Amino acid sequence: MTPVDLATQPVLGEPLGAGLVSAGGSIRALVKTVPIPLRSQDGGCSIDATLLTPGAELVWIEASGFPAGKEATFDSDSDGERQTKQVRVDADGTYSNGDTALQTRAAVRHYQGHSEIDGLFANCQFALGRRNSLP
Repeated sequence: MTPVDLATQPVLGEPLGAGLVSAGGSIRALVKTVPIPLRSQDGGCSIDATLLTPGAELVWIEASGFPAGKEATFDSDSDGERQTKQVRVDADGTYSNGDTALQTRAAVRHYQGHSEIDGLFANCQFALGRRNSLP
């Protein structure tokens, strides 16, 4: 078996995928990873964002560590375009959803989640930006 070296230039929050197939086609392997995760952690909660488009117009949000089965608020701000989602966190304390930004020329995008349950305020925030410079 010949080793394979993959050269990449990973970007914060960008997924990379690879597929390998044996010469006879009987063995196949697919891999997807985010080499440099876009993650924020605070107060026992964490929020991960995976870029689904190069300019972060669409991201996949995965949150964990929030109070199980309780209400939480997730806010997004993209150059003044604000979106707020009131959601019920799953029984295991997780939440996942796609998030879009209409202001695609924004230099920075912020996303945060918080839950005020029994005095708990968990806040996670990070910036999302364009991979390439604007035209």
